[in-house]
Amino acid sequence: METVTLVIDVRSENEFTQGHIPGALNIPLLNNEERHIVGSLYKCKGFDEAFSTGIGMVGPKMRPFLNQLSEVADKKAPVCLYCARGGMRSQAMCWLFEQAGYCVKAFRGGYKYYRQIVLSSFEKPLPLKIVCGLTGTGKTDYLKELGLKGEQVIDLEGIAKHRGSAFGALKEQQPTQEQFENELYEQLQTLDLQKTIWVEDECRVIGKCVIPKELFEQMIKAPSTVLENGFEERIEKILKDY
Repeated sequence: METVTLVIDVRSENEFTQGHIPGALNIPLLNNEERHIVGSLYKCKGFDEAFSTGIGMVGPKMRPFLNQLSEVADKKAPVCLYCARGGMRSQAMCWLFEQAGYCVKAFRGGYKYYRQIVLSSFEKPLPLKIVCGLTGTGKTDYLKELGLKGEQVIDLEGIAKHRGSAFGALKEQQPTQEQFENELYEQLQTLDLQKTIWVEDECRVIGKCVIPKELFEQMIKAPSTVLENGFEERIEKILKDY
C-alpha cells in the first residue's frame, strides 16, 4: 500500500473488530444492524431492493461522515480507505470524500486482498534466532535488552497480549486471531530481513492466539540461545512477574 497519512475502514463494527489493518480508523458506511438488513434484502429480494434501502440508510449520514473525517484528516493529506473487497462501500465513501475536496483513494481488493498479503508473508524465510529457557529465566527481559541495543526483535507475547505461560494472561483483552496475524505482519514490515531477528521460544498457542504455521516451523528449525538461572532465582522472577 502506498504511503498515506490515514487509513479508513468503512466496514461494519463487527467486521472491524474481527480484524482490520492496524492503525485504521473505523467509519462504517453501514453499521452492524444496517448491514444485516441490506444483506437479508439482497438474498431475499435481489440487488435493486437492497441497493435502494442502503442508499436510504446512507443519505442522512453523509454530513456526519464528513464531520468525522474533518476531525482527523487534512484535505491535502492522502487518505486510503477500504471495505471488504474494494467494492461499493469503499467506492461510495471515496466519491463522498472526493466531492468534499479530500485526496482519497480506495485500497484495491479491500481487506480480503490485504489478508492474502498477510498470510503469504509468513511463508518468506526469516533470519530467526530463538531465545530459549525455562519460565523465570528472563527471556522477555533479555529480548528487551537486545532491542535497546539496536537488535531486531519480534515480541510475540506483546502482540498476543499474553505472557505465554500457564499464568500468563494480562489485563488487556487478547486480539482476535486475524488481528494477531495482522499486527505480526505489520511488525515484520519494519524489519531488515538481511539481519538477525530475535524471537522468544514459544508454544504455538499463546493464550488464544496461534502463531502462523509457516512461521512456527521456521522457529523450530532456527538456531537458539539458551538462558539458565538457578531454581531460587527462577522462583523469585516468577513471583515478581506474575
